[in-house]
Amino acid sequence: MNSRRVRGRPGVSEVVGSLLLIIVVVTAVASLSYFLATAQQNSQNRSAYLTDLKNENFQVVYASFSWQGSGGPPGEWNQVVLSIRNANTLSSGLQDILVNGDYITTWYQVSSPGPLATVVSVLGVGKGLAPLLFPAKATEYIMLNGSLGSLPGGTLQSDQALQITLVTQSGNYFRTNWSPPTALASASVSPRNYQAVPQDELSFSGAQSYAGNGTVVGYSWTVSVPDNCSSPTGQDVASNIPGENLAYAPEALFANWTTDCLAGPITATLTVTDSNGFTATSQPVVLPPDPALAPPASLTLFSENPGLTTFNIIVQVSDAYGRPVAGQVITAVSNGNVTLASNSAGTDINGQAIFTVTDMNPVGSVLFQVASVPQLEVPYPQTYNPL
Repeated sequence: MNSRRVRGRPGVSEVVGSLLLIIVVVTAVASLSYFLATAQQNSQNRSAYLTDLKNENFQVVYASFSWQGSGGPPGEWNQVVLSIRNANTLSSGLQDILVNGDYITTWYQVSSPGPLATVVSVLGVGKGLAPLLFPAKATEYIMLNGSLGSLPGGTLQSDQALQITLVTQSGNYFRTNWSPPTALASASVSPRNYQAVPQDELSFSGAQSYAGNGTVVGYSWTVSVPDNCSSPTGQDVASNIPGENLAYAPEALFANWTTDCLAGPITATLTVTDSNGFTATSQPVVLPPDPALAPPASLTLFSENPGLTTFNIIVQVSDAYGRPVAGQVITAVSNGNVTLASNSAGTDINGQAIFTVTDMNPVGSVLFQVASVPQLEVPYPQTYNPL
């Protein structure tokens, strides 16, 4: 009896052991399955996160530069409003903004893209504030205002490069760069006939100027000449002359053109403005004096003063701008019995030369000539009253 009970115990132990082994194996398989499922889910989440990070895309689609307040120095801005678009198909958060490498401590969400936008919320680094959430494909407007302390140095210069960096909540950086345009000025001289007189015609061109971030939309010239040819003490300057090209018409440019050195030296600079409002000024174009820009162009009888025994004839030489020309030698050829005391005379500072007719009753004519100017003929006896 006892021996039978002893023989039955090993069978029970084997069954129990098998059951325990099965439980262990099932538990291990379940744990492995859970681990594999969790790892796969984590991998999918990581892949989705990396995809979202890769697809994240903030774009500055427009920037409005202005001066906020009563006026401002030329060529400076103290406010910029950025139109920023989230080009991703998922929402993204804007965490920080840098201007030329400096973090902006305070920036503002505003209601519209223009300079008169109203503040919606205040954001910025170190504020303990959540990032500004951009829904997918949404556009928000961000203002940086120097008068409120949100621009390095308080202002931006229209002739200096600008970089704005947007930092997302995920740590992505998106940079937009603006640079001033390039102003290139050139000059050309071409011959023409002015009332049958050869004259050089001067023109300036800014056609080679270009803009890297937009298009050139404005041209402004500054032209200067010495204000006095005999003793130059300064410059007569004409500024803010618009146009891509400038035909040199000094009588329309300078207030003192009757005494200025219109034939040079001439200095011209060009300032261009691009479609973003950035500006640049060219290197000066300097032309040496060119007498052919203002050649002697006309010969006129200034006056005739009959005396007791002589006639004094005063002849004047004027240039293409109607100004007297000094130092010109006028020659005179008499016809008939008209007798001259001299057949040549030089013009004075008033552009005038005096010739004397020694016969009180001349019959014939006197022909005056200088350079390539059309000749002047004075007939005798006169059919007009003396000047």
